[in-house]
Amino acid sequence: MGRLLQREGFSLQANVKTLEGAQHPDRDAQFRYLNEQVKDHQADGEPVISVDTKKREQLGRLPMAGREWRPKGEPVEVEDHHFFFTGPDVEQAIPYGIYDLTRNTAGSTSASTTTPPSSRSSPSAAGGGHVEAGTTRRHRAC
Repeated sequence: MGRLLQREGFSLQANVKTLEGAQHPDRDAQFRYLNEQVKDHQADGEPVISVDTKKREQLGRLPMAGREWRPKGEPVEVEDHHFFFTGPDVEQAIPYGIYDLTRNTAGSTSASTTTPPSSRSSPSAAGGGHVEAGTTRRHRAC
C-alpha cells in the first residue's frame, strides 16, 4: 500500500506549525507598555519575574512514540492500553519556569495534580486540583 501511495505522489509527513491565531491590532504597543512597567518596577527596587508554563504531561509508564538506545533485550516496559490513563483522577505534571529579570536568575519546577476530585476543596490555577510543588532548580541565565 505504501508503494502505491508513493507512486501517486504521497509521502509520510509530520505536521508543520505555520497557522497563527489572531493577534492584537497593536501588539507592539502591548510590549512597549510591558517594557515600561518592567523599567518602572526595577527602578523602584521591586522584583520583576516572567513565568512560563508548558503543557501538562500524564505521569506513569505510558507508551510514547519513538525509540531510544538501550541494552539489547532490555526495552522499557510500559502500559499496554493508554486509554486507562484518562479522566480527572490521572496524575499530571505541569512543568514551569520562573525568570527573575533583575537578578538574571531562573528556576524550574513542576507541579503535580494528585488530589482526587472528590476531596478537592477549591480550584487552583493548575486546573482545579491540589498542586504540590516539585523540587526547584536554580539556573543562572546567560
